[in-house]
Amino acid sequence: MNPLVFSARRWALLLVIPATLILSACDSNPVDDDDHDEHAAEIEGIAVVMNGAEVWRVLEGEVTCADATCGFAIPAGSDTPLITVEFLDHDGDEIHGDELDSAFSLGHAFSQDGFAAFEQPVETERWTFQLEGVSAGTVAFQLQLLHNGHADFTTPPTTAGNAIQVVVE
Repeated sequence: MNPLVFSARRWALLLVIPATLILSACDSNPVDDDDHDEHAAEIEGIAVVMNGAEVWRVLEGEVTCADATCGFAIPAGSDTPLITVEFLDHDGDEIHGDELDSAFSLGHAFSQDGFAAFEQPVETERWTFQLEGVSAGTVAFQLQLLHNGHADFTTPPTTAGNAIQVVVE
């Protein structure tokens, strides 16, 4: 057997096998989650509308409010009018919620239980909700865009200084 040929075969195997493994591994990424709707990556903010007027918006982490309270005032035992969420891209332009698939939904968090309740009447759109005043007090509120059980977008956390406030009178 010619030692030079054996050496060439050995080199070929040493190069071909690792190259094949590397190229085949490039085809799949176990960390990549392809079930995200393409529009979720574009959502950089939300606008919250009640009675046809924008109450507040969060765009790229900055909260802008229509008035000084920057939240909602609700009499105890009453509900707010229907509140609609509009999704925004980084320029502040609306991304229509009907473009998001059924794996997306609204979520929420309150800094404390017992002051207000989050309700989504079944006869309304999925991007519409109401807040109910349960008992007098002030509570911080966070709104979330959920996708398959995790938040793809949130307003500031309930512990943040710029959290949305719900005042129950």
